[in-house]
Amino acid sequence: MENTGQSIRVFIGKVFFLFFCLSQPVLPAEEILTWEDCVLEAKQHHPDLLSAAEQCKEAKLDVDSAESGLYPQVNTSLSVSNGRSSGQSSQTSYSAGVSGSQLVYDGNKTKNEREKSFAGYTYQRAQYDVISSQIRLRLRSAFVQFLQAVEWIAMTKEITRRRKQNLELVQLRYEAGREHKGSLLSAKASLEQSEYEYRQALRNARIVQLRLSAEMGRPLNQSIQIKEDDGIYPEYKDQPDFEGLLEKIPLMRAWLAQKEAARLGVQLKQANYKPKVSASVSASMRDTDWPIEENQWSAGLQVSYSLFDGGARKANLEKARSQLTRVDEDIRSERNTLLVKLEDSWASLKDAVENVLVQNQFLEAAKERAEITQAQYSNGLVSFDNWTLIEDDWVRTKKACLNARTQALLSEAAWIEATGGTLDEI
Repeated sequence: MENTGQSIRVFIGKVFFLFFCLSQPVLPAEEILTWEDCVLEAKQHHPDLLSAAEQCKEAKLDVDSAESGLYPQVNTSLSVSNGRSSGQSSQTSYSAGVSGSQLVYDGNKTKNEREKSFAGYTYQRAQYDVISSQIRLRLRSAFVQFLQAVEWIAMTKEITRRRKQNLELVQLRYEAGREHKGSLLSAKASLEQSEYEYRQALRNARIVQLRLSAEMGRPLNQSIQIKEDDGIYPEYKDQPDFEGLLEKIPLMRAWLAQKEAARLGVQLKQANYKPKVSASVSASMRDTDWPIEENQWSAGLQVSYSLFDGGARKANLEKARSQLTRVDEDIRSERNTLLVKLEDSWASLKDAVENVLVQNQFLEAAKERAEITQAQYSNGLVSFDNWTLIEDDWVRTKKACLNARTQALLSEAAWIEATGGTLDEI
């Protein structure tokens, strides 16, 4: 596994630049971004993340609004009026007053409303992390695919160069009468295919660049270059505690917040069976002259209780209890789903990482065979058919090796998303 980790670090330690921009005007060189740069831009500009942040802000304001019911409510008034009765002159009157009330007891209904609002805020925070985790997966996938696209361009360029050399060798043997026309045409077709794959790689690089720009939240008409820093990724050896990871996953935190809100919903409906007690005090002044001199005040205690509501309270309470039970069952189902996802993502990651080592060994062998067989063909020791089979195997293995390294990085991104990794964790 140490060799596997070293192989991955060698791959991700490479610096990938878009040197092909001279032949592809739509990708001019402007910026060179690291993975950290892309994450920072996404955190600052991705519209989905900014929208989720506003939802968190709204939920926090709901908490503040619900909490206000626990504090004294104070109102003031000031009025000036002018009136006239039949047969009398007009008269101006002045009044001013202040009144206040304080909730004394309501079966903790207002407090539970505040706690339920806070559970809603907790849910929105978890949803923010869910969105952040999803954006990270898409951003990382686009970043890795862009790395692959740039490497694919370099690889197809190398293959094209080798195919040209092979065609020249076959041409010489054909002109000398030691090779037939079918071999020459086959060599030309192989060159055409490699040139086509090179052009295809240029077009694909443009598409994945657009995806990366979109996930960063930047305008799509800005061309970029990227590079990978060395030593970002840890080794993956010991199997993690999947059960322990569950509580950290944003989606599970969101479900637990919904359960808390449902539990408080039951308590809110139970509070409807209890009386509401509030205290009030008021003071007012009224006079026809200014300044006002006549005044009065009052203080009181109010108690209210619903004696009969046609069964509405009972129905609402049973509905709240049913919602709590439903959320419990949904959480049980979600736990199983997430556990399977964790196990699957971990297995896929381990498979992909180990496959990198296997494909590297195949590539080393294929490269050695191709070099030996090319020399043998030039000396007439092997047939064209045997030589091209080994050459094609080298090309296929080289592509498979790049795909394996890319898949290892994509599997790692999927594993991080499965464990709830967000943009804050890079």
